[in-house]
Amino acid sequence: VGLSGVAIAMLFALAHDAAHGSLARSSRLNRLLATICFLPSWYPYTPWIRGHNHLHHGWTNVAECDYSWRPSSPATYLAMSRWRRALERVYRSWWGLWVHSIVEIWWKHMAMPRESDRRYLNSRLLAADRLLVATSIALHVAACWFLVPEWSTLAGGPRLSPWTSMAAVVIAPWWIFHVMFSVVT
Repeated sequence: VGLSGVAIAMLFALAHDAAHGSLARSSRLNRLLATICFLPSWYPYTPWIRGHNHLHHGWTNVAECDYSWRPSSPATYLAMSRWRRALERVYRSWWGLWVHSIVEIWWKHMAMPRESDRRYLNSRLLAADRLLVATSIALHVAACWFLVPEWSTLAGGPRLSPWTSMAAVVIAPWWIFHVMFSVVT
């Protein structure tokens, strides 16, 4: 499980470089490689380009533009609701960095881009990229549900439940990737 999470992080690094156009000579091949290498991390290509290449590299640490890690002044923090201040404390703790990665980056800007992101994205490409990611996840879940329980007995082991195999093959590696991603970020 741990090695799978590391492998996802390594594929993500390749996807990052391809999305910058530096992995292959052809822009089409870079896009294809980035799209494929992003799949295990569940990142669709189109919002990544906007969020990372345009906003993060164009406006690094400018709170109004770069959402990857927004600094807050003490006054801004105190103006937040009690619930939001508690969430910010989790986000900025050593043990909660991955929560920020999943909620604020992956969910709000990659999986379900906000209207403020969508207006700059090609809706057809966004839909295709999100469908590809959803299909990839669905295929992994289906394999865990229908194939892994039978395969687990081939080597003489116990029959694994679909939930156990899904947690070990789909969820845990993805979570490990986010832990690694957030610590590096």
